[in-house]
Amino acid sequence: MSDLINLAAAVLNDALTLKSLPGTSIAGVALSVILEGIMAKRRDTARAILLDELKNTARAPEAAEVEESVAILYRYARAAQEGAARLNLRLLAAVYAGQVHTRTIVADDFLYYADMLASLRRDEVVLLGTLLRMSSTSDGAGGMVDPQRLQALAIGALVPDLFESASDYLAAAAALQRTGLIGAIAMGGEIGSGSVLSYGPTSRLTKLLALIDIEGVIAREDELAG
Repeated sequence: MSDLINLAAAVLNDALTLKSLPGTSIAGVALSVILEGIMAKRRDTARAILLDELKNTARAPEAAEVEESVAILYRYARAAQEGAARLNLRLLAAVYAGQVHTRTIVADDFLYYADMLASLRRDEVVLLGTLLRMSSTSDGAGGMVDPQRLQALAIGALVPDLFESASDYLAAAAALQRTGLIGAIAMGGEIGSGSVLSYGPTSRLTKLLALIDIEGVIAREDELAG
């Protein structure tokens, strides 16, 4: 880590010096101290978030689970060092806490979800949580909400408070297909033949729900953020 900090400090110092502006050249040592402070703050934040998510698991990892936990925590720490937002870190921490709670600590599963969750924007996280909640309710006749109805409900709930328009919602839902957590269904015919695409949760997202409550994660982070 110290080598990376020194490299970053040297590059930043050179970049500032190239501007040829008064006062822009900062001693490499000073920059290293600044970067070390930034990294230390990120580590402290990540640690606090992880402990907050783990406090409700009612158990701690056992000796046989340490090896898998090390790989998980290394990936979590890397996300923090790379500047992942607090909400993203809380999502990752919640996945690990869910694995601890359900006694299913598997590094491969965590890494699979980590690559999806670390890059999500806040509006995408809210969209996922909303779809999960609405898709788990009944349509009033004992059946599950159909995809078109689900999409209409989600748009009604998130526009304009989160997304400015239905088009913005649909663009975000379409972008989430990159994660495999959201899928598209052509309603009214084949894609490209006048059909309408309805976006909804996939089995991957419902499996993720077994580990974390996405809207609960959002609520906890929002509460701490005031």
